[in-house]
Parts: sequence; C-alpha cells; structure tokens
Amino acid sequence: MKVFEFIEELEQEINMSPNAFLSKKKVIEVDIVMEIIQDIKNSLPESIIEADGTLQEKSRILSDAQEEASSIVAGADSKVTELVEEHELTQLAYEKARSILESAKKNAREIRLGANQYAKDVLQDVQNYLNDYLDAVKDDSAQLDVRKTVKKEPEVHLD
Repeated sequence: MKVFEFIEELEQEINMSPNAFLSKKKVIEVDIVMEIIQDIKNSLPESIIEADGTLQEKSRILSDAQEEASSIVAGADSKVTELVEEHELTQLAYEKARSILESAKKNAREIRLGANQYAKDVLQDVQNYLNDYLDAVKDDSAQLDVRKTVKKEPEVHLD
C-alpha cells in the first residue's frame, strides 16, 4: 500500500533532519513534510475517505437525535407537569365538591329536623288550642244544662 511508503518517507525525513542548535529538537523542511502529508492523503483508499464521511455524518445524526430527544423530553416533562397540575386541580375540585355536598346534606338534615320539630310544635299548639276550645264548649254546654235545670220555665197552659 502506497500510504505506508509515504509514512516511511516521512519518518526518514524526520530522522535525517539535523538537530537544532544545542537541542534534541529537529529542524525539518516544512514544505517537504507538507508534500509528503498531501501524498498520504491522496493515496488513502476511497473507503477510508468514505468511512471518515460516514463517521462525520454519524456524529451529526447523533447530535441531531440528542437535540430532538432533549426537546421531546422537555416537552414530555412540560406535559407531565401540566397533567400533574391538572390532576391536582381536579382533585381539589372533587374535594371542594365533596365538601359542598356534605355541607348541603348536613344543612338539609338540619332543615328537615327543624321543619319536623316546627310542624310538631305547630300541631301541638293546634291540639292545645282545640283542647282549650273543646273544654270551653263543654263548660258552656254544662252551664246551659245547669240553667235549664235551675230555671225551669213555668208551663203556660192556654186553654
């Protein structure tokens, strides 16, 4: 493979380059090294270039997918929060309705008991009134009977 030949050429260039003054660093001809690197790139098989493009596309797709997933999760979190709040409001409404219903039942029971007691009191008053009236009628009837016996009117005979 030609790539390996260019890599060996690059190594030779580095190894044959002189050391910098009083240093272990090498002084290399940049133009020569750049030319070898360009030769390496040009001799790479098409499949490696395609693989590199595929890797870049994979990275872009993963990035897009992560953004979309984050958006979906954020939307789901928002919807869950909304549903929880709605559920809490519904629960509060049911509790309020239950409370109002219990209060209404209690008031109705108290009104019914009060109405029964009132009706009973009115009937008792009517009964007392009627008893007093009946007693008065009996007394008046008895007085009429007493007058009748005490004062008998003479019988008048007209012949």
